[in-house]
Amino acid sequence: MDADRKNEVDERRAAILLGVTIVELRRLSRVSRLGHLEKKENEERAEAEEQDRLAEEERRRRPPPKKSWWPFGGKKGKSGEAA
Repeated sequence: MDADRKNEVDERRAAILLGVTIVELRRLSRVSRLGHLEKKENEERAEAEEQDRLAEEERRRRPPPKKSWWPFGGKKGKSGEAA
């Protein structure tokens, strides 16, 4: 089933569930601007995915943290013992 046909079926189902005709459903959609919100959501999702991808690339480029010379893990306290 191609995308246009699927959208028609989804639109028909929505109209039936709401108890309106397809023409009325389209009019309501235009008036409420739901189509614009959906487009905005998709754009925001794509932007977030791009930011995640760039952050992952940046993390991979960073060198691994240096190992501490202190053999006991943790930070060295004033008395020379692990904190």
